[in-house]
Amino acid sequence: MPIADIRPHDVHVHVVYTEDGSVAGTNAGELLAAMDTAGVEKAAVITPQPLGWDNSATFAATSAFPDRFIAIVRLDVRADDAADVTASLHDQGARGIRIHLFDETDVSWLVDGSIDKTVGTLIERNSNLAFHCRPDQLPAVGDFAARNPALTVLVDHIGRPNVRAGADGPEFRGFLELAKYPNVFGKSPDPNFFSDAPPPHLDLVPFLELALDRFGADRILWGSDWPLSAQQEEYAASLEPLTTVLADASAAEQHAVLRGNFERLFCS
Repeated sequence: MPIADIRPHDVHVHVVYTEDGSVAGTNAGELLAAMDTAGVEKAAVITPQPLGWDNSATFAATSAFPDRFIAIVRLDVRADDAADVTASLHDQGARGIRIHLFDETDVSWLVDGSIDKTVGTLIERNSNLAFHCRPDQLPAVGDFAARNPALTVLVDHIGRPNVRAGADGPEFRGFLELAKYPNVFGKSPDPNFFSDAPPPHLDLVPFLELALDRFGADRILWGSDWPLSAQQEEYAASLEPLTTVLADASAAEQHAVLRGNFERLFCS
């Protein structure tokens, strides 16, 4: 087991993922086998952006293995019926939604009131909203979090760290600024993608140390980004460098990051 016999919960996996948008790739059975080998107990299955609003693969996995997977879905939050679709997806078992801002140039709709009804539905369902965004979009995520303090907001990959710019660079400072909003949480970055160093990816250590220092262990969660994180190394390697950073933390802090925060946000 990674630390103190904790069986981790993974906040970020996909059962279907291809860059060109085709429905191909890996499957839930392969993911479960990788999880069992790594000692991972549960995972949040996220519908990836290339699949648009089609959550069928995500729900197929969570329906087949409800004790191992929970569903994070995608929908058009700006559609007229977005609040009703949000309710329907949660009736099917969704525990959160993910918004992909990365390719957008204007994100003013986050705070102009146009998605307030959808946000209200998420709050009523005790759900969460995750953002995949560029570093320059992080201030807009902060404005959204400030506007909706009752909603839990998660930021993928702790804001996409740039190891060449350094943890003291302006891009990462934008993520750290979000710590002032108590409803904002960070997911750890995919080390296979964001690190320029081999396992244990020590060039990401300064970013994770600062994230834990600013947000606290109660607002950081481990996410592997499987299968992308396993393209060049074993699934268990995606626990690094987070486990290195947590080695000197208390048992309670280790449990929070690797498991407890997941249970609190998605399993209660």
